[in-house]
Amino acid sequence: MKAHTNSQILEEASAWFVELSEGHLTDKVREQFSDWLRASPEHVRAYLQISALWEDAPLLGKGAEDVEALIARTCAAGNVVRVGKDRQPSSVRSRRFVTPLRSALAAGLVVVAIGISFWLQQRGVYETAIGEQRLLTLADGSTIELNAQSRVRVHFTAAERSVDLLEGQVLFHVTHDAARPFIVHSGAASVRAVGTQFDVDRHSGETVVTVVEGRVAVLPDSLLQPVSANAVDGPVPSIPAPDFALTGPGGAHALLLTAGEQVTLTAQAASRPTRTDVAAAIAWTQRKLVFASSPLTQVVDEYNRYHQKRIVIRDRRLAGFLVSGVFSATDSRAFVAFLRAQPNLTVQETDTEIDISGAPPK
Repeated sequence: MKAHTNSQILEEASAWFVELSEGHLTDKVREQFSDWLRASPEHVRAYLQISALWEDAPLLGKGAEDVEALIARTCAAGNVVRVGKDRQPSSVRSRRFVTPLRSALAAGLVVVAIGISFWLQQRGVYETAIGEQRLLTLADGSTIELNAQSRVRVHFTAAERSVDLLEGQVLFHVTHDAARPFIVHSGAASVRAVGTQFDVDRHSGETVVTVVEGRVAVLPDSLLQPVSANAVDGPVPSIPAPDFALTGPGGAHALLLTAGEQVTLTAQAASRPTRTDVAAAIAWTQRKLVFASSPLTQVVDEYNRYHQKRIVIRDRRLAGFLVSGVFSATDSRAFVAFLRAQPNLTVQETDTEIDISGAPPK
């Protein structure tokens, strides 16, 4: 998986940089900053990236030496790795600047750092390219793992944690917070969860929700109701147990899914929850493609998430051709060889794509 310093971490690093640059570090602030650094090597990386923007400017205030010392002690602890070249301590660099210039740089630093933080917070969009997967830790401690060619928008408020799945597939691991429901919007469907793990796959006009752990409520946006703090661990409000099924506008239904269940939703309808192979549903996190009598169109869509040279089905009659097997998402040669071995398929490869058509009659 390609390494990233995600926007949330950069936002936190920017906030720390502004606070620490003001000096007057208390013991509590030192401890909090040290804990934040120790939480992940990416935190150290992000802080150094932000500070590198001001390579020729001093850290402001009397806390500069403390910050350098805290970073040094954190790296020496052995549970984080310092990234990048060692630089002169800020106290040494600062001697090159006269007081008026330092004051100007201080003002500029605060404005720009706050601006970076504000931009990142407003943007809140995370995406992956072809063949890229990405793991993000959100502000509440929840994690989201994006499959290739996926895009989400994250928006947290004091009352709600909201994620829009704009395209692709994401595995969510939600941290429990009774005061703020966690809601995923995907097309016409919304998924509400509390302290659980589930996969949402949005493609070809439909959304597939698979529950790995815990339970989630799946319902159209028209039925989505606020969740009160004393109700999040119980049934979804206005939806009767045990089926959590409610006929709403247009015949839409709200459903409760438990671990091991899956449902497919479109703008017009929702399937009944069924038991499914959870390991197969999230095999993509291990860069594996698992198919069990899957239509060729679906198989091709999954393959194309990972490869620049796309597969194109030239014969519409092959749309329902069924494929079963376990494949490496990154081994294109093995997958194309499998297709070539099928007696009913003809595979032709060019510099830009792989064409599949029906085999000529014998």
